[in-house]
Amino acid sequence: MTIEELQKFCADDGFRPSINKPWTRDGKTYATNGHILIAIPAVQGVPENVLAPNAEAVLVKVPAPENWFLIPHDIPEPQTSTEKVPCDRCSGTGEIECRECGSTLECPECGGNGKLEPITPFILHEIGGVSFDAKCLHLLKNLPGVEIGPNGEGKVARIRFEGGEGLLMPVRSE
Repeated sequence: MTIEELQKFCADDGFRPSINKPWTRDGKTYATNGHILIAIPAVQGVPENVLAPNAEAVLVKVPAPENWFLIPHDIPEPQTSTEKVPCDRCSGTGEIECRECGSTLECPECGGNGKLEPITPFILHEIGGVSFDAKCLHLLKNLPGVEIGPNGEGKVARIRFEGGEGLLMPVRSE
């Protein structure tokens, strides 16, 4: 697996810089976005990251599942809109009125531009009686020989594939 392929499993939100890139520790290379964790044998050129979580400690805490399931290849890629949506707080004007003095202020929700990034809804897909985010399953489905081992509703599932392993967070179906 290349660094570029691992990067797809990393956080890209800017709020968690310690997991924005793959890292290597104790002979393994890891990548996570907080929903998916991938662990493979160390990849040359991927540096250590002392700020990254101890992924191995998380992996060993998750029990082996009773059953393994193939991830279906027909899971569609969730569509995300790139068009920003009007801010609810300021009704898209970028300004709000101060409740105390009546002066006009920049909307703190949208930073004064009147628009927000669209929120992509979860599309759930059930495997082994447990619901998972279709976006995560779509990322995982092309790993060679990938299987998922649910550990029950609300519990972290294990994943395995040729050359690696990992974890996947479930989504509450309620």
